[in-house]
Parts: sequence; structure tokens; C-alpha cells
Amino acid sequence: MELRSISKKILLSLLLVPILVFGQSVEDLQTELSENAQKIKQLNDAIKKDQATLNKLSGEKRTLTGTVNSLRSTEQKLIGEITSTQSKILKTEDVIRTLSEQSSDLSESIADNKRIISGTIAAMARESDTEFIEAIFMYQSLSRYLDRSIALEQTGDLLQQQFVDLEEKQRKILGLKEAEDKAKQDLLEQKGELGDKRAIVASTKRQTTSLLNQTKNQEKAYQRSLTEKRAAIREFEAAIASLENRIQIALNRDAFARPTPGLFRFPFKGWYRITQYFGNTSYSRTGAYNGRGHSGVDFATPMGTPVYAPAGGVVTAADDTGAYGGYNAAGKYVSCLSYGKWIVINHQNGLSTRFNHLSLIKVADGQAIKAGQLIGYSGNTGISTGPHLHMSVMATQGVQIKKLGEVITTNYCRNARAPIVAGNAYLDPFAYLPRPKYNLVAVSEGQRGANVRNLQMMLKHERIFPIEISANGMYGPTTAKAVAAWKKKYGLVGDGSSFGGDAIERYKALF
Repeated sequence: MELRSISKKILLSLLLVPILVFGQSVEDLQTELSENAQKIKQLNDAIKKDQATLNKLSGEKRTLTGTVNSLRSTEQKLIGEITSTQSKILKTEDVIRTLSEQSSDLSESIADNKRIISGTIAAMARESDTEFIEAIFMYQSLSRYLDRSIALEQTGDLLQQQFVDLEEKQRKILGLKEAEDKAKQDLLEQKGELGDKRAIVASTKRQTTSLLNQTKNQEKAYQRSLTEKRAAIREFEAAIASLENRIQIALNRDAFARPTPGLFRFPFKGWYRITQYFGNTSYSRTGAYNGRGHSGVDFATPMGTPVYAPAGGVVTAADDTGAYGGYNAAGKYVSCLSYGKWIVINHQNGLSTRFNHLSLIKVADGQAIKAGQLIGYSGNTGISTGPHLHMSVMATQGVQIKKLGEVITTNYCRNARAPIVAGNAYLDPFAYLPRPKYNLVAVSEGQRGANVRNLQMMLKHERIFPIEISANGMYGPTTAKAVAAWKKKYGLVGDGSSFGGDAIERYKALF
């Protein structure tokens, strides 16, 4: 091998600045970053218990004691989440410190390696430029010169191999740098979440204090207040529904995206129970919504659940109708009972989404957002009988943002901004959200267990199994009736006494 050739190869390789890696591997750091400490696990277990308490309270009759307990349990759950987040922050900061120290050590190692390699290459270059006759005089014999040439050639081979090793380690250090960048981003998000949760806790405390002050801790006063609130809610619902039903536009169906499951993401991480579907629901048949049906889908998300943009777009508007109100004849201040904290996003594909009843808003009018970006936290503001997230999908051409006093007669919402949507511009969110895939196996009437429950959950998602009936895993008459309806919907023959064979294949074909 020619020495000059070796020198050129190594000099060219040095431009890539190889780096040695010491200490923890990328995999170790990523594992450390993603794993929760035992303390965090204990905190999360406590949070689950608090949520179980909230679920139990939400199913009970609304009483002053129950409502106060629910607010206090919510507060306790959020405090647990705050403590958990603080622990995660400490963990993340420790990982960042480790990465920073490694980077400092590696920088020194780089400088040392560059000096050694550069010095060796310089010596090799000097030797390779020595004329043959000069070399004879320098080494006093041809034999000694040849020995030296062979030694230099072997040195070149070793340097070349060292560079190959360094190149591989360079790739690993880039992984470490990516891990450090992710850790820093996680830290920013965790600190932001910490502040948000504290704000929600403060709001929950204010609600508890206000409730106790208004009712003077008396059940009769609470029930009277609840009756008044329900009457106000029905009045507002009727006014909005009547207005939106009157606003019918000639929808240009070519101007918005056609129903495509998965076009939008679910607006949260994980899965939450559906408490009301779109359209003619059992609740709407009680006289709610002035007979027009439910304008979206409701998810039973606990207070303070992060809500994420289902797709990229621009925030049309975000506001809090509860921030507006007025004094009644008795001199009592009454808040505007409507959408609560809400957000409307224009996704620039002809579709817009709306989120109601939030506890905290994290975006502003005109802000460009990306899919999966945090936009707020679920709550219980406005017209709401319990913590949940309401999501609507609308044809953008039918959406307007108006002051409520401009479009309906209202005593306390006159100056509150709100989205007003043409009645025929509301679309079924489940036509655009991902279709959950359940692992279905053959089951038949009389069976019970997890396989039957999976079938019931699928039928619930298809809005065939009654939402007010629990998916209890028992294949009885209700399930049989739903299976028969499902088969009819998808063109299959047979009754609802069993689900298997052709039905399972037809279900798989939906994906």
C-alpha cells in the first residue's frame, strides 16, 4: 500500500470529525428517559384510585356532598399528577446532566484524538516524501529503510482501522445528541404541564369555594341552584338549536373532505369511554338540543386531560363564554351558561373541529398548529353535567364566530363570542376518526367473557349496541339484536345468535 495514499484517505476522513463515546449507551439513556421511577409508579397508582372515586361519584345522584367530594377528588388527583410531573422533571434533568457531562468528556477526547492522528499522518507524509537515495543515507542501509517503510505502512493500516471505529462511534454519539434534544423538549413540555395543572387545581379550588359560599353548605339551596341551572341550560340549548336549524346553507360537498376514517386523530392519548354519540341519541330524544340531535361526540375524559389537535390547521377562534355574565333581578351575578371554554380549528381541507367544556385553553386566534399539538385540557365548563370532552366536526363553510347577543335573545351571554354553525354543516366525527380495531373471535348467544365484551365494544363504536347499557361481556338478547343489525348493515345473512365466520371476515375487510 502506498503511504501517500493512506495519508490522503485519513486526512479526508478527519473532515467528518469522529468522536469516541464513553459511559452509557444510547439505549441505556433512552431506557432511563422512558422508565418511571418507583415513586412515579406509586403516584400513578394513587391517581388511578382517585379517578375510580370520581367515576363512582359521577354515577351517583347529584348532591351537594357528592359534588364537593367530586371537586375535591379532582383536586387531589391533579395534585398527584403535579407531584408525578415534578418527579419526571427531576429524572429528566438528571439525564440531561449526564448527557452534558458525557458531551464535555467527548469534546476533550476528540481534541486528543485529532492531535494524535494529525501528528502520525504528518510523520508518515514526511517519510513518504523522502527520496530513495536520501533514505539510504538516513538509514545507512536499504534494509533499515525498508523496515521503516513497512512499519509506516502498518501504522497507516492501524490508523485506517481506527477511523472505521471512530466513524461507528460518531453515529452513536449522534444518537446521544438526539436523546439529549428529546430530553430537553420533554423537560419543556413537563414544565409547561406542571404550570397548567397548577392553574387547573386553582380553578377547581375556586369552584369548590364558590359552590359552598353560594349554597351556604345547604342541600336545599344546592338543589334549587341546580334546578335553576338546568332550566337556563335548556333555554340556551333551545335558542342555539333553533337558530342553527334556521341557518341552512347550500353545502358544496366538493369543498370539504369526504368521510375518511383516520383523517383525524383522536384528540387525546389513550382511549376514553364514549358517553354520547352524534345525532339522534337517547338524551336528545328527551327533548334536549331542541330536537336537532347531538352536534358531536362526548368522551368521558377526566378533568385536566390534555387535548391535542386532531390535524394541522389554524385556530379560527378560542374563547371562554363563562367569562361573561350579568346580574339578575335579585342582584345576583349569573355566568353565561353555554360552551364554556371552547376552541374552533380550521383544518384547511374544508373541515373544522370544535372542542367545548375545556378547563384550560393553550392556543389563540389565528395560531397555526400541527397535528398532535397540545391545544388545551378537558374540563367541566359551560353546559356540562360532568367532566368530559365534546368534539364536533363541521363543514367550514357553515361556521361563523359571533357575539351571542347579535344572534339570540340572552340576558347574560350578550357579549360572549361563540361559534354559530349552520344546522346542516354538522358532520359525524366518527366518519373521520380512526376506526378502533378489536380482536374479534367467534362467539354465540349464552357465552360470556372478554371475547364477548370486545364484540360489544365494537358494536358500541358502530353505534348499534346501546351506549347506555354496559359492555358486560354477556351475550344476551341485547347483544343478539345488535349483531343482527350489524349483519344487516354490512349485507350479511343470518340472525344475531352468533358472530363468527363470514362476519369476522367482513369486519376485517373494513380495515
